[in-house]
Amino acid sequence: MTVAVTPPRLVATCHHGLEAFLRLEPEWRALVERSRTTNPFLSWEWVSEWGRSFWGGNLVVVVVEMSSGPVAIAPFHEYEGLPAPGLRAPSLELMGPRRRRYRQMFELAEALVDPDDAVPALAMVVDRLCAEGRWSWLEVGAWGEGAGWWQEAIGVAEAKATAAVEGRRDVLIMDLGRTWEELRGQLRRNVKESIRRAYNAPARDGIRLVYSEHRGVAGLDPVLDDLFALHSARAGAGRGVAHPDYFSDPAVRGFVRRVAHRLAEADRLSLGIVEQDGRRVAVRFHMEMHGVLYLYHSGFDPELWRYSVATLATVEAIKAAIARGLRGVNFSLGVDQAKARWNVRSVPFERVQIVRGTAGARRVSALYSGVRHARQAGSGVARMAHLGH
Repeated sequence: MTVAVTPPRLVATCHHGLEAFLRLEPEWRALVERSRTTNPFLSWEWVSEWGRSFWGGNLVVVVVEMSSGPVAIAPFHEYEGLPAPGLRAPSLELMGPRRRRYRQMFELAEALVDPDDAVPALAMVVDRLCAEGRWSWLEVGAWGEGAGWWQEAIGVAEAKATAAVEGRRDVLIMDLGRTWEELRGQLRRNVKESIRRAYNAPARDGIRLVYSEHRGVAGLDPVLDDLFALHSARAGAGRGVAHPDYFSDPAVRGFVRRVAHRLAEADRLSLGIVEQDGRRVAVRFHMEMHGVLYLYHSGFDPELWRYSVATLATVEAIKAAIARGLRGVNFSLGVDQAKARWNVRSVPFERVQIVRGTAGARRVSALYSGVRHARQAGSGVARMAHLGH
C-alpha cells in the first residue's frame, strides 16, 4: 500500500529594518546549526555586526518557516540603482551592500538556508518579495551545493521572473587528513619545495621566524593594528599579484575590529602570527565554522618577501587546523597561483540576477547591466595600465 506524503507547509513572512532583523537572532542561530553551513560569513556574530555597520533601515528580510522552525532567512539591502538618468529603479541585494570600498569584506554573501528545503524555500522568497515591493531585480549569490538553487527556485516560483548568472568565481577547499605528514605526502613537488624554502631560507640567513595563534579577546586590538598596517604594506609593495588595501576605509577597519571581538568571544576567530625578534611580520585573520577554517585577509612585511613568510604562515595554519581536528581549510574566494598550487578542489560561487517579469524591469535591468559591465571593463583597463607602469 502506497501512502501519500504531504510536503511540509512553508510560510514566508517579511520583516523591515535592522531592529526587526536583530530580533531574529534565535531563529538565525538555530538555522545555522540546522544547515551545518561552513560559510563563516553566516555566523550570527558576523552578519549581525555587518547589519549594525552597514544596513540601517534599508533592509528587507524574508523568513521561510515550517512547523519545525525556519528553513530560510534572506536579508536584502535596498539599493536605488546607478546615478544615471533612467537607472534609479530600486533593486535588492542579498547581504548587501556590495558596492563601495567595503564590497570585498563579505566574500560569500548568500542566504542562510536548510539544504533539504532550499529550492521551495527560495521560491517562496522570490514570491514574497514580488508581493511585497516595487523592486526591479534581485542580486543574489550562492556557493557550493547552493550554486544553481536560485535558478531552480525561479522554475517553481509562482511569480514571473527570470534568472541569469552574472558571474562565477571559485573557492578553493583543502580536505585535511589526520596528520600533516599524511597531507604533505599528497602535495606536488613544487609545493614541497616552496615549503622547504620557507623554513630553510630564513634559517640559513640567521633569521628566526616564530609562528603562533592569537585566540580570545584579551590583547586582540594590538594584533589587529598590526594586521591593518601589514596588509597596507603588502598592498603597496608593487610586487606579486596586485592587492588593494581593503582596510584603507576607516569604516571597514571599525567593522573588522568589532566583528573580530565578537568572533573571538564565540571562539570562531584565530589570528595567525609570524614574529621576528618579537616583532610581528605577518598576520592573517582566520574564521572557523563547523569544522572548516577560512583563511581571510592577511598582511606581511614586504622586506621579508624573499623568505616566503606568507607560505610559512599558511603551512602553520594548516598544521594547527589538523591539530584542532578540523576537516578542511577554505582558501577564500578567488583563484591565484599561491592558492591553486595546494592540493585543493574548486567549489563554485555564483552571482545571479533575478529580474521581475515586467517590461519596465527588464528594460532598466538591461541598461543597468550594460553600464556596470562598461564600468568594470574600464576599471580593468585602468588596472592593467597601472600595472604596466
